[in-house]
Amino acid sequence: MRFLVTAGPTREFADPVRFLSNPSTGKMGFAVARAAARAGHDAVLVAGPVSLPTPPGVERVDVVSACDMLEAVRSRLPECDALVMCAAVADWRPARRAASKLKKGGMDGTLALVRNPDVLKTLAADKGDRIFAGFAAETGDPGAEAMRKLREKNLDLIAANDVSAPGCGFASETNSVTVYTAFDAPVRIPLMRKSAVAARLVRMIGRIAAARSAPLVLASKSPRRAKILESLGVEFTAEPTGAPEISLPHDPAGTVRANAAAKMRACRAKHPGAAVLAADTIVWCGGTIYGKPRDAAGAAAFLGELSGRTHTVFTGVAYCGPDGAERVCTAESHVRFKKLSPRAIARYIAVANPLDRAGAYDIDEHGSMLVEGWTGEYENIMGLPVAPLRGFLCRPFPVRKSGERPER
Repeated sequence: MRFLVTAGPTREFADPVRFLSNPSTGKMGFAVARAAARAGHDAVLVAGPVSLPTPPGVERVDVVSACDMLEAVRSRLPECDALVMCAAVADWRPARRAASKLKKGGMDGTLALVRNPDVLKTLAADKGDRIFAGFAAETGDPGAEAMRKLREKNLDLIAANDVSAPGCGFASETNSVTVYTAFDAPVRIPLMRKSAVAARLVRMIGRIAAARSAPLVLASKSPRRAKILESLGVEFTAEPTGAPEISLPHDPAGTVRANAAAKMRACRAKHPGAAVLAADTIVWCGGTIYGKPRDAAGAAAFLGELSGRTHTVFTGVAYCGPDGAERVCTAESHVRFKKLSPRAIARYIAVANPLDRAGAYDIDEHGSMLVEGWTGEYENIMGLPVAPLRGFLCRPFPVRKSGERPER
């Protein structure tokens, strides 16, 4: 990968000897550039005015002001795969820079300021497929402000820290951050040397890049699961595994987790360099697990059992990343069926094809014939919840609110 990293403060001059700045020493940004180079990546470091030596294997570009930094980053952005903004860029600059030193007697005690450009926000339109990472140095709990910056600046992740906490200040050798992403739960990195924090951040960015670029195999022949991935813009190939399924009579969540994991591992054995996604869905009602019906009579009996009742749809989702790391989770939705007459059931079976092994029943096109309402994620009822895919594939897919119908 090609990393572009910024570090240090900026200086915004009012005259040749006075400027606005902050206490940033550049240590965190230099540590990130050094960690990227040590991991075998190309690294360019855009540094504000600091006194640190250039890390081995890193190309350095020195700048002074926020506008200088914006232009330096803009010029190098086309060459990078990941932009990591560690720099503490000044928010404001003097409206006018005097050509010579301002005399104390000629100053009235006020300094007019203008806002500096926000580097990340300015470059958001040019992001493309690149990974954008930021830092949020706050006092107190940084979570809310970090999430705001994550959304407004179109970031993939942001490392937030409380600079008032012991060992976490600008000039310290250590740091503790919480990493927020647009697609997964926050990750807390405890107090450790900035070099160690940097190494973890570089690995996280590498995993995101690998998850997004690796070929994905869907271990399923379900057209509904394929349709969900296609609607999210995910490129993939589909390949059923034929892995045997189990049923744990009193453990529906355990059943779908075990089956999804078995399908994922069987597919991964055939595609060791790919990312693999697998899922298994069952219906749970009245203490009984219902799988896919085998024939029309079985479908009629199944629907008759659910008539007028609320049941739970369990889906196990298993993912193996290109690095071989496995993740397995379970999602559930609760569905209320209408009271169905035998004639209504026969009419549904005639048009909906519930035997296509794409799910126990068809909610997508013919759900109005059966379903009165539901809670939970709609796509889970179709056989592939979107929420866990965000973390697995490291992409901020939109997730519907509980009970929300798709637009037609």
